[in-house]
Amino acid sequence: MKPKLKLKANGAFATLVHECAEITKELRAHDTLAACKLSAPAFLREALRIAGITEQRLGEVEEKLSDPLRWFEARAVIRRLTAAFASVNWVAPSAEIRRYNWAMTAEALAEIVAVGSSTFEIAALAAKHAMEKYPESFGSCTDLAAHQKRLVELTLRRDELRHQIETQYTSDDLLIGEPNAQGNARVSFKLSGGAVPLGPNLGERLTNWLIANEGKS
Repeated sequence: MKPKLKLKANGAFATLVHECAEITKELRAHDTLAACKLSAPAFLREALRIAGITEQRLGEVEEKLSDPLRWFEARAVIRRLTAAFASVNWVAPSAEIRRYNWAMTAEALAEIVAVGSSTFEIAALAAKHAMEKYPESFGSCTDLAAHQKRLVELTLRRDELRHQIETQYTSDDLLIGEPNAQGNARVSFKLSGGAVPLGPNLGERLTNWLIANEGKS
């Protein structure tokens, strides 16, 4: 039988654990593919920014490459990048040209140069196609830099709280069990109803227990 929860809103130690639980939940919500990957419009905007072009220019490139009798290799690159951008492997376009090398061939590069375009413009065109064909494959993030900054802030705060949990409990926060035949007694935390014992990674274990048991009685 699981111990009854003895959660309290007051007390410095309980406050630490509850804050750590809230920070941990927010961090988990932020650290998912859906939360980390740019939304479709944001993905395209970032691709255009990297390429240094407007949507009008992108339309011109697309029109040049639409000739059904030419530019087969360049269009093949666009198809490969379109599929890649829709996958879990890309949360945003890259400003590092080497990251697109796998999709290129010598023939494709020659065609891209021949139409007066560039690798980054082709990547932006692929982002447009991915947005149109696979809108459900994008995330909800609108500002990747701000999102990553928030992840760092949350991680640092969570780690700080875990350390405080492991160093700031007092005897009033503990449950001491009956000694066994060897004279050893189990020591656990009142906040968990005795479910979480002393030991390594206390901050993480106690916080995870609280999250898992929220709303239970």
